[in-house]
Amino acid sequence: MLETDCVHIDMEDLSEGISLRNAYPLTDEQGYNTKPYRFRITNTCNIGVDYNVNIEVFDIANRMSSKNVAAKVDEFEKKILTSEISTTPTYTGDEGTSIESYNVYTNTLSPGESKSHDIRIWLDESAGNDSQNKEFKSKIVIEAIQNQIAQMTFSEYIIDQSKSQDRGIERIEHEATEQIPALTDYRYTGANPNNYVYFGCSENCTEENLYRIIGVIPTQSSENGAYENRVKLIKASEYIGPNAEDGSRFTPSGKGYKWNADGNNKWEESTLKEELNTEYWNSLEEYQKYIEPSKWYLGSPLGEKQSTYTSEQFYKEERSKTPGYSQGAISYIDNIGLMYPSDYGYSLEKKYREPSIYENELHYRSQAWLYNMEEKYYEWTITPENTSQDFVKVWVVDKQGRIDYYRAYYDNYLFIARPTFYLKSSIMYGGGLGTKEEPFQIIENSNRMSDYIIAKSTTDETIEKVSHEATEQTPTLTDYRYTGANPNNYVCFGYEGERCPDENLYRIIGVIPTQSSENGAYENRVKLIKTSNYVENESGYLENSIGPATPEGTGYRWNKDANINNWEESSLNTKVLNNIYWNSLGEYQKYIESSKWYLGSLNNDMYELYTVGNLYNVERSNVSSYSGGATFYISNIGLMYPSDYGYSISKEYWNNNSISNYQNEYIKNAWLYNLSGGEYVEWLISASHDFPNGSVSAWNIGYTGNIWGGFSVIYFAQVYAIRPTFYLKSSVLFRGGEGTIDNPYYLSI
Repeated sequence: MLETDCVHIDMEDLSEGISLRNAYPLTDEQGYNTKPYRFRITNTCNIGVDYNVNIEVFDIANRMSSKNVAAKVDEFEKKILTSEISTTPTYTGDEGTSIESYNVYTNTLSPGESKSHDIRIWLDESAGNDSQNKEFKSKIVIEAIQNQIAQMTFSEYIIDQSKSQDRGIERIEHEATEQIPALTDYRYTGANPNNYVYFGCSENCTEENLYRIIGVIPTQSSENGAYENRVKLIKASEYIGPNAEDGSRFTPSGKGYKWNADGNNKWEESTLKEELNTEYWNSLEEYQKYIEPSKWYLGSPLGEKQSTYTSEQFYKEERSKTPGYSQGAISYIDNIGLMYPSDYGYSLEKKYREPSIYENELHYRSQAWLYNMEEKYYEWTITPENTSQDFVKVWVVDKQGRIDYYRAYYDNYLFIARPTFYLKSSIMYGGGLGTKEEPFQIIENSNRMSDYIIAKSTTDETIEKVSHEATEQTPTLTDYRYTGANPNNYVCFGYEGERCPDENLYRIIGVIPTQSSENGAYENRVKLIKTSNYVENESGYLENSIGPATPEGTGYRWNKDANINNWEESSLNTKVLNNIYWNSLGEYQKYIESSKWYLGSLNNDMYELYTVGNLYNVERSNVSSYSGGATFYISNIGLMYPSDYGYSISKEYWNNNSISNYQNEYIKNAWLYNLSGGEYVEWLISASHDFPNGSVSAWNIGYTGNIWGGFSVIYFAQVYAIRPTFYLKSSVLFRGGEGTIDNPYYLSI
């Protein structure tokens, strides 16, 4: 076994080895009927591999010439060994040392996949008499090399499978609705497609762990977040949680749920929603990390049009801005939901989907895989109904295979609930066929960029592990930060080619535990900053600087719109960074996680005293800016903190002396001081709490290497440089590179 890169495969002998001793020439027909050497190889790593099957020949006395040996792999035609590709011999062991090696077969293994092979060798009929009474001794060697399947996520795998018409996967293009742009899904359709997947187990999986794939659906995690292709799963059987009620005649178990026992059809207040996102969610334990909180659309189709709605019409109404009868939200972000009526509608093959779902019940009962209950059961969807009448209602899949609507809270209506959710886009295909007997398996990707940096910190002295005590806004946390004059922390972002343009070069501040909501979980995210000054000409906020304050002679005020130092109202934030710059990223927005930015404000009169640790603590304090702004803000793009700059020098300068005392060292030895070459000034995200020099101010890095918080946010003469800063999604992967300016790191998702 020869393995390279991050690759491991197991080889299992299924028969005795093969050798030739005192052999005589055989015809091809005879050779094809010899006893094969049989073996199985399994990819036990979570990345894909290309593998070569090599026959390596030992140097023995009275050795048969390889030019007379025929080999046949599986059902392929026979080949003479010396007609195959000669490779470098690798085997040395108790059985001897190989002197020749021939590649007889090449294929690929997905993560977790196994393949068996039969190899036959014989003395070819073309051999002369001088080849008889000789011996041929060989060894099968498997050479495995990482391939691009390593980058194939589960969603990519399904989309790739959709290219084969026999997979039961349909590409569906949707027009824009009131809540979404035009999008394209890949959905499983038909009576019983191979869309089973195990979830919530790594071994000893049972039917309770069986789920089915609705499809690959473009989905958001926040109101204005980027759309990602995520795999949508639904439990294959009914969920019976601790709050399921007895006495149902509409479920297999006799237990079921009201949609909302509190008497309205607002999903955000639904008792079933609460059950799914507490009891069921908690039952997933460590497998919660596979699921991405996602946006669920709660637009409400009209009950009076029940008999006419097609799948596409349901899809459009679900994503409309028409709320349910109880006037609930039209969208909601959460971990767990239920299927939509349109999910059910699209589970039937396209040729059967006309006219309406209601009028097509026979086909749905026999040909739609999402109708998986007997003809006496009812199942809730997530979608409210909005007809004005005495009873608030919700759409269901009824026993006849139709989409109908029933009261959300009636005691007799205890229906089936099947938890439905979206996997993180980083989840990888881990093997399996998708059948009920051999479901797909999924795995986490272990090649995340954040993990790569943390692992590298054990050998790279420029990556410092920084432990922080709790602040007013954060618990005890640990960062991994790049330090020193010029660490290898370059990243090519927004470009896929070999030679990264300067405009696409970014640098890694570090791996920083970060939240996406006020009470959200902390995730290790890679924080990037643009290597060069950012300028654009669309916003109308770019101005000429006074003197050589920026490399290009142009820059920005911190807040041109008003003499207010609240970051959430800053023109830099709202008009430039999270508008023009964000839109310029295009498809690369999907790499960025909307994150919590801390806006605790510093006092300028303390600038000569602040240590790096002081800066970190005050940034995460509850001290508002002079204008009384928020102490945190959630958005996609920001600027670096004063403490980011402070930590960018080697740790011997983090002691009890301030940055002011070390400003000359920062110029020479802090990589974040990179706007050198002139008297340049760079804005930071932090505002001042005090009123220095009679001005409403924000903080910056000066050309002297110091930081200061006394520059006016609005004064026309204080136009300075900016470098967009953001957090990558924790799922972003390391793809390659060395982190140097000439060979930066490359990412994938």
